[in-house]
Amino acid sequence: MTNEENEIAIDYIRAALTTTRLVAGREVVIRHDGITVTDPLGGKHHFGNLETPPSFDVINETLQRSFYSYTGSRDREMKASGHGAWAVTEKNGNIVLKATKKRNAALEALATADAESLSLMRSLYGLPNVDIFVACEGDTRTKDVAFALASELNLSGRNTSLNVPPEYAHRWNSGRNEDALDQEGPALFDVPKKVGQEWVVELLNDSRDRFKLSPPAADVSRIVVFEDERAANSWTRATEGSFAPSRRPAIMVAITLVDSAPTATIILSSAAKAVARTDLREDNAPWTVYNERKAARLKSRPPVLKTWHQTTDQVARAFVARQAPRGFVSGSSLWFHGPVAFSEYRKNPIAAFVDTPSGKTILFSGRASGQLGTLAGTVSGALGDIDNATKATPFRFHVGELTDFLTLGDLPLDEVCWRVGDQKKEAEYPSSCTVDAAKLEQYIVKRRSHADAALEKASKQSVATYTKAACWKELASIAEFRDAMVELLGISLPDMGDAEEFKANGKAIDGAARVRQADLEKARVTAKQRENEAIARANQGVQAPNPFRHIR
Repeated sequence: MTNEENEIAIDYIRAALTTTRLVAGREVVIRHDGITVTDPLGGKHHFGNLETPPSFDVINETLQRSFYSYTGSRDREMKASGHGAWAVTEKNGNIVLKATKKRNAALEALATADAESLSLMRSLYGLPNVDIFVACEGDTRTKDVAFALASELNLSGRNTSLNVPPEYAHRWNSGRNEDALDQEGPALFDVPKKVGQEWVVELLNDSRDRFKLSPPAADVSRIVVFEDERAANSWTRATEGSFAPSRRPAIMVAITLVDSAPTATIILSSAAKAVARTDLREDNAPWTVYNERKAARLKSRPPVLKTWHQTTDQVARAFVARQAPRGFVSGSSLWFHGPVAFSEYRKNPIAAFVDTPSGKTILFSGRASGQLGTLAGTVSGALGDIDNATKATPFRFHVGELTDFLTLGDLPLDEVCWRVGDQKKEAEYPSSCTVDAAKLEQYIVKRRSHADAALEKASKQSVATYTKAACWKELASIAEFRDAMVELLGISLPDMGDAEEFKANGKAIDGAARVRQADLEKARVTAKQRENEAIARANQGVQAPNPFRHIR
């Protein structure tokens, strides 16, 4: 194969991939008479050759010489800048390229969005002079969105062109910047021109370039897609009044991550709302077919609850929702099995749910003693996520070690990971933990004895101190906890005193301590001021008064 034949074959392969991109092709079959492309919905599209194509032997050799990647790629996988990776096979004497990454022909395949807003936006696909600006979070997602929008326009009968900037700024083998021809190749296939509304889909490398775009030709509509996380998050709060005055119907689309799931927010200008229609339905449109197939798929195979999450915040909310049997995040910051949550190590339960006989739900949270440093910080973060997720739960109690009085059936909480989690037997155990009344009484009595000892020690000082106030507040907390357990669980526990009286004592002592500290601070300031004055006089040669001058 000569160098000229190799260059012709490179152009042919790139032109084939560029043509495939118009319909989000997931498979390309290179034939003697052209290429046959399969779109994401299974439709076949044939594009005939405009010139004599290279032979299959030359194409195969060119694929191996110029497109195969030998770094981390699979066997017989080609990569082309701007087009991604494709698996190369042969079938019935033809060369078949299959995209290794999923292709999409509807925006719903990439992001969830309000159905009514999407319908209003798509009702403008048949109108001229429409501007749609799409701000995305994530470079790869931005490119996928541009391809999906161009594909759904093309597959729905609109005359759509797609402008994609070069993937690489510099061609090292040529010593120059890469241009569109290097990436897309020449026009070598007969692409039938659609008779519908003309659209241009523009993918930008730099989000600031959207301010430099010139208006499209008359009666041409456009979609401008760019990556800008800040703009995307800002647009989610936009309203109809956020648009600059214009006669052209305009739409802003913000695609952001909500709970790690791509979500599209669509805002229409007043001009766009004036011409949008809610009654327009296209039965054969790619998004209609996609949604119908998705609904049928979900009906036959209902989605299972997620057990793997991206953040501890999501794990905490899944734990509080009490629907999934288990939940994890990368690492060991937070995970749960049934009604028990853990952090850092398997014998460290930090939260547990208890359902009371009256139908109420109690959340107990706590940690083992002796946790310091990074371990304590991680556990505190996990407890904070659970606390934020349970703001609507009225009965929350932070205690010490949960193993002091809680069990899952007859199983101690520090054995749940081994007995329940490892074998995924959450369904065989209760969905609620159990409170051992005798151990709970021991726990309360132990807390009370420690609080009494601390108060006795603090009371050796006759003056009011914050420590003494904290002791009274602890007694009030113990009394409130005991009263709540008696009411919620319907068990008998020894009386721990009047919580309101303890609170009043603590408040009074705390106020007196604050007054005392204020007086001490004033005395310190006065003493410091006198000391500074004495130093100043000494520096000026003035002898300070002798404080012992009255002694003879």
